Formats: sequence, C-alpha cells, structure tokens
Amino acid sequence: MPHTGTSVRSAIIAYIDICHQPLLILAERGRVPGTRELVIPKTPFIGPYRLQRDVIQVLRVYNGTRRSDDRIAPAAKRQMKRNQYYGHSPSVAEPRRPLIQGVFAFVREVYDCPGVLGIALLGSLTTNKAIPKDADVLVTIDAAAALFRLASASRRLQGFAQSMNLGADIFLADDRGRYIGRVCHYRECFPRAACRAQNCGRRDHVNDDFQVITLAKELITAPPVTLCPNVVRRVTIPSDLEELLLAKLERAG
Repeated sequence: MPHTGTSVRSAIIAYIDICHQPLLILAERGRVPGTRELVIPKTPFIGPYRLQRDVIQVLRVYNGTRRSDDRIAPAAKRQMKRNQYYGHSPSVAEPRRPLIQGVFAFVREVYDCPGVLGIALLGSLTTNKAIPKDADVLVTIDAAAALFRLASASRRLQGFAQSMNLGADIFLADDRGRYIGRVCHYRECFPRAACRAQNCGRRDHVNDDFQVITLAKELITAPPVTLCPNVVRRVTIPSDLEELLLAKLERAG
C-alpha cells in the first residue's frame, strides 16, 4: 500500500512520541549544518529535523534508500510472513554486541512479570550475521497477564535499538502456542492513522496486525533459542550470543 502524506505524518508523530527528545539527539547528523536525520521505522522515508529551544522541527520528508527484508534468518523466514521492511545502515559499526546486551536487559526486566510464561529469541541475532537489522523476541503469556510492565520494557528496547538505527519486535504467543500479535509501541491506545491493528484496543498493549506479520506455530513451540524459564539451544549459537546473553542468564539463574 502506498505511503500517503497523512500516514507518513502520523508515523513521524508516533516515532517522536516513542523516542522523545533525548533519544532523537543520538540520530545521525544531517547534510545541512545544525540538523539531524530522523529515519521513520518501517517506511522508506527520512525526515531532516532540528531542535529549536527544546522543540523538534521536522523540516521535510524524502524517500530514502529502499532495502529488501533480510531481518529474519533463512530457516525462520520460511515460518514468518511479514510485509517488506524499509531500513538503513546502523549508526554503529558493530551493532551485535549492544543489541544483545539490550535483549539481556529486557529479559532481566520482564522474566518475573505476572503472566509471563517464557521468553525466546528469534531471527538474525541467533545467527552469525554481522549486521542484524533488529532484535526479535518472543514472549509467551497467559490469558490474564497484565502487559503494562512488559510494554514499558518493550518500548525501552525498541528505543535503544532505534538509537542505533535498528529495530526490535516483541512478539506475543498464548499458552497454547498461538501467535496473538506484537507488543504495541504506543503508550496509549487511541485512533491513529498509522495503527495497523485489526482489533485496536481489544487488549491493552497488543497489536494484532496479522496482515503485516504472522508466526508459524512450529516457530513458537520450538524457537531457535529459549531464554526463560530455562536456556535451551536448538541451533548452533554464535560466540557473542553465548557470552553476552545465554551464559549470563544461566549464571543469574
């Protein structure tokens, strides 16, 4: 579907709402002195902006480089159906280490949330891919789980990844192994042009945009790496993932 002016404007506003000013300061410097470039996630658009007395001024929006979807490891890609991803090069030379560390912080923050039954890692971080596009985390929850704390931690991980021009998705599954959506990146639920949830507001903090992405039950029941309640390795583990995430989780108990 083409990106209309209204949808792009809504995406910009939503991104600023998520990132807020301290994170946006970490964005890449723009071509014009005194400006920085804001990459709008999951669109091909870039918005140069500047800060004027703590006010963010978006100067224009233009179409950036379009890239194909290489976010998911080949084996998992066959089990995940999603729309095309638009992205740009990460703002750090070696993003794997900080991204893995971000996942570790996320797991330690949410593993004991009421209703959280398990946490797993999917996608390119479970491979030796040098430049992953994002962190894909799967959280299994029960029907009564209150998601406020999980949603807050998810937004922090997403914001941290976006500071490196990367992304993060927190997928949700129920206790029967069914995919139920992603953690919504909006703090509050109200009508937005950029929202693609099929049933917005039915459950707080859940974005059921099944037309954008789905997870196969086989991937949910046997993910590449289970992180919680116990670490389970189902693939060959990259050395940095073992050192920075799995070994640390096992030591922490």
